[in-house]
Amino acid sequence: MPLDVACSAPSAADRPDALASLFADTAAALPEGGPCRTLLARAERIAQRAAQVIRAQAARIRELEMLAEADPLTGLLNRRGLARRLAERLAEAARHREPGVLMFCDMDGLKAINDRLGHAAGDAAILHTVRVIRQSVRATDTVARIGGDEFAVVMARLDAERGLALAARLAAAVRRTAFTWAGESVPVGVSVGIASFTGEEEAEALLDLADRAMYAEKRARRAA
Repeated sequence: MPLDVACSAPSAADRPDALASLFADTAAALPEGGPCRTLLARAERIAQRAAQVIRAQAARIRELEMLAEADPLTGLLNRRGLARRLAERLAEAARHREPGVLMFCDMDGLKAINDRLGHAAGDAAILHTVRVIRQSVRATDTVARIGGDEFAVVMARLDAERGLALAARLAAAVRRTAFTWAGESVPVGVSVGIASFTGEEEAEALLDLADRAMYAEKRARRAA
């Protein structure tokens, strides 16, 4: 058995539970109605309450950590959450020697929608785009909103060729999926760029590469 497993200490939440069990076991071996047994029973109840408080605090901390990494409009990871997930994926890619792809998506025309139809329409267009993106990628892929109209998708076990094909399919899906606001069909599109990774890259540098690829694709479409 590995040393760190064999000698691991109980967590803060486990220690009061362990104490409560110890008090209960010790009390059971003592005579009924004795002062020591009464004292141990009281200590057991205190330890149980402490364990409940610690578990509730731990759950609240996890909830706050999740909120700190969540985009309030879409429920996706925000830039902070993306940084954590991307770092995990890079470490996994290096460990297993498997390639991956980071996709950078930028909505086309969101400012025009906000200016002409209002920010409620813009928010609806963002949510529409998020739905199409999620439908176009794998369930195991991580989708994040990293700016007002910018999204990133982290895809493990995917090479650059397949990543490019998926990016083209995603962009086509957004353009052809109807977005309607107040009875009006409003065109929505995205520009998409990718950067492949092996796990040796820095997260911010990888995001910058995908961002540059997205802008190159946007310029190419405008020039066509």
